[in-house]
Amino acid sequence: MTKAIYLYLPIDVNFRNPNYQIPTIENQKDLLCAGLNTSASVPPPTTPTNAPRRTHMMDDDEKKVLSAIHDGWMDVMSFSHNVAAQNKRGRGDNDDDAIHLGELSCTKFVTADSPSINYLCLASQILPHAIIRSVGDVKNNKVNIIEYELEYVQITNVSLSGGAGGKPVENLNINAKIIKTKYIDMDILSSEFQVSQVYKWDNINKTGSKTVHSTKGEPTKTLLEYAKKTLMVNLSSHDPSMVALIKELGLVTDYDLPEVKPSSYKIKVLSNSAPLVYKVIQVDSFDKKSIVSAIAEKFNIPLETIESIYSQEDHCEIEADQSFNSVVPTHILFRTSDGKFYGY
Repeated sequence: MTKAIYLYLPIDVNFRNPNYQIPTIENQKDLLCAGLNTSASVPPPTTPTNAPRRTHMMDDDEKKVLSAIHDGWMDVMSFSHNVAAQNKRGRGDNDDDAIHLGELSCTKFVTADSPSINYLCLASQILPHAIIRSVGDVKNNKVNIIEYELEYVQITNVSLSGGAGGKPVENLNINAKIIKTKYIDMDILSSEFQVSQVYKWDNINKTGSKTVHSTKGEPTKTLLEYAKKTLMVNLSSHDPSMVALIKELGLVTDYDLPEVKPSSYKIKVLSNSAPLVYKVIQVDSFDKKSIVSAIAEKFNIPLETIESIYSQEDHCEIEADQSFNSVVPTHILFRTSDGKFYGY
């Protein structure tokens, strides 16, 4: 049974501080287990036989521990999420609509965070990450954790309802470009993950990976050797060694399809901010030199007048030595030598 659900949004947090740590379950497991283990070891108070029995004495202690650990998080009453996909066969290479990574919807009471949440929505600001965590009851020194770790996050909708005699409630829609979903059973005595199933999906590049799920009593030698290298499997990989491993594990049956790699890539570059207008450039590789050259040619401006380029996904400058093998910017804006952003 779910004991509590929490939402973490880094609002007014200096996440560029070198001491800042994203509060994922991997980073907080020792703290969480220490707190839950302490609350579970406290004996219930002795009460007279005719006194009303409190069946949730331990639950109260655990809730206090969870609230302390999740200080700065938001209490969530319920959440929902969905993914969907159409059959890929026969569709064009650019038909990204066939893959749908749904928004996460959270329902919570209106709190002091609510004005900031509304502002983030209206300003279309992008947060680098967010976390939704569901914590289950502690049974036999085990606790179940379901966690959604999100990257490039935007609040797309905030709706509120209220009335006399009750607390106002708001519903948030959260969009993420990258999602990592975790299902974990954790031993609170050892802080070890007894079950850890994870999948990650990059909706920018339309690719992902997942942990290997084995229903056998013991892992095979192949699985053990594989686990030493990585815990995630890219089921869309065409690397020969990965294909051989996937086939050996019996995870898939259809991995002999020809690999199709695009010969060039398209990026939208901001041309005008009001109204919003983009020009499309085409590059052979995702590096700063190629992108700047394509922008200069498309906008018919001298190459040396382009001072810097920025990804609109995370609002960060694209450095000269940065590669884009993992996160490909689909929307770019650039600043000229006069210090102004083009289009503004």
